[in-house]
Amino acid sequence: MAEHPEGLLDILGSLRSLVQRNAVANLTDKGFFLNCLSSSVVKAFEFVEIASQQDESSAFFLTPGLRSIAEDIIVLQFLARVPHESRELVVSYLFELEISENAKHQREFFQRFRPFQPVMPERINNAPLLKKELQSFWRNNGWPGFNRKKHPIIPPVREIAQHSSPGLLEIVYEFIYRISSSAVHFSPSTLFRLGWGNSPNNMTYSPKKFGKYYKQLNQVYGSYLLCLHIELFAKYLLPNRQEEANVLKLRKHLMQVDRWPEMITFEEANRPVPKAQNVVSIMARVAYADILQKKGFLAGAAELLSMYERESQRATED
Repeated sequence: MAEHPEGLLDILGSLRSLVQRNAVANLTDKGFFLNCLSSSVVKAFEFVEIASQQDESSAFFLTPGLRSIAEDIIVLQFLARVPHESRELVVSYLFELEISENAKHQREFFQRFRPFQPVMPERINNAPLLKKELQSFWRNNGWPGFNRKKHPIIPPVREIAQHSSPGLLEIVYEFIYRISSSAVHFSPSTLFRLGWGNSPNNMTYSPKKFGKYYKQLNQVYGSYLLCLHIELFAKYLLPNRQEEANVLKLRKHLMQVDRWPEMITFEEANRPVPKAQNVVSIMARVAYADILQKKGFLAGAAELLSMYERESQRATED
């Protein structure tokens, strides 16, 4: 994908009207949930836009943003399924508690390291009551054992993905989490892969060494997550027919990429990249891509999985 950024930028340009239309903030009319959704889709769009134009030398440092986009999608998708009043309360309570916790940790940091700098005081609020309300919500919506010690205000995003979309969104999350978090958490494999040279005894370390890889990674998976955003929240984002056709173009663009960046590559393992697939496999790939392009990455994958299960059942019966 990095070799043809013009095509991706053109498609993003065709989706700009959809994003800009949904970027308008109106807390009174749209409420907490829809404002979060609007902000999230703009963030996803601008991530891909930046990734498409970014210099390879700094691409590594953009990668962690993929995880935040994936987490937005998963939590918002779950909340979209509960009644309007409930999701409004959940988002507003999470907002209040986050501000409260951030103010507390900010105070502790500045008191210790910059006591002369004034900072916003901690907000006086009913945090215990808000936490109790959130715990009650989660207990009633799939987490009967939710408690303050294990889950202060929200279940782990991985659990939310497993609960709302088992076998699909949970796998997306696990992959994006691992491929992006390696740039955030302590990761020996990531640190070592940033070294490149003729031999293990003659390497130079720098994030720039894997710049092309991370640029492609950000473009491909940023575009993929943007597609999921629009697929899952179409009823809120309300794309018109032309915009729907442009989303299909973005999915087609992704499916035409010969090789999506792997988490562990053949090159870094000093192994040859396997040759192109045979004709039968190529035909299967074309059919597979056609379903995903038309149905969407999640809906298409669900349909393909169902088809596979039916075929497997027939084979067993025969």
